[in-house]
Amino acid sequence: MKLVKKFRLDEMCVAPRILHIRAGLSTIVPWNEIQTLFGENDLELKVCGQSKIDLDLLKKYTIYQVGLSSEDPHIKIFWTVLENFDAQQRQRFVKFACNQVRP
Repeated sequence: MKLVKKFRLDEMCVAPRILHIRAGLSTIVPWNEIQTLFGENDLELKVCGQSKIDLDLLKKYTIYQVGLSSEDPHIKIFWTVLENFDAQQRQRFVKFACNQVRP
């Protein structure tokens, strides 16, 4: 499992980014204090946010192009499809649509 995690981090060039985040945080609060204050998952949540895609929040802040609305039949079908996606499929959709990876 450790090799898979290392591969995934290296694949996305995340490791150098993590080092930069850590260096930046350390300029504000010493790293040993950060480790004392936050568990691994707590710090990840504070930095990255929740990995669960909240569809209600996504719907609330979706901006449609001129001439489209949430009441259009194809838009309703789109949201129905997303509602039927599992968590991993939703994460893949966000990556595809926004080129943003959620942890």
